[in-house]
Order: sequence, then structure tokens, then C-alpha cells
Amino acid sequence: MDAELLLADMEYFEDDTPENIELKNSVVELYNGRLDERIRRKKFVIERGLLNPKQVQKFERKKSKEDREIINKMKIFARFNTAEEHTDLVHSILKERLLRETIQ
Repeated sequence: MDAELLLADMEYFEDDTPENIELKNSVVELYNGRLDERIRRKKFVIERGLLNPKQVQKFERKKSKEDREIINKMKIFARFNTAEEHTDLVHSILKERLLRETIQ
């Protein structure tokens, strides 16, 4: 939102100094960076199905308290993998926990 405000009234004029042009170009580059970040975040949310929190909660409600804790702790690592890789990782960790309990 603030990024749009910076650009809203900005205009390039023929008599702009090179420093002024450079400053305006920097503002545009910052804005483009913010747009890129928005796109990245939007893609992340869509890929992982996070737009429907009730569906996510429904899935998590079926899990035990210990499993939910593991799932919640692992959410911070979701950004480093694809949705499928993250799901596989979490399922593997849950399976490991179950196997450890079985052994003990």
C-alpha cells in the first residue's frame, strides 16, 4: 500500500536532474521488488492451499495433539520446499514419531 503511494504522484519531467531521475528510478525498483514479493507470497499461499483455513483446520483436527504440534512447528519450513516436498517431510516426521513410540 505504501509502495503505491510513493508512485502515485511521481512524474518524470524533461528538466529533471540526473540525480532526480536516479532517485525516481530507485523508487520504481523498490516498488517492483515489492510487487515481486507479493507475487511470490501469493503463489506460496495458492500452492499450499492456505486460502481455505477451514480445510486446513479440518485436516489438523483429525490428528492427535502431538501430531498437531509437529505440524505447527514444521510450518515455518514450508517456504523452503514445494508443497509436495513439505507434505512428504511432515508425513515422514509423523511416521518416525509413531515408529519411535511403537519401539518404546
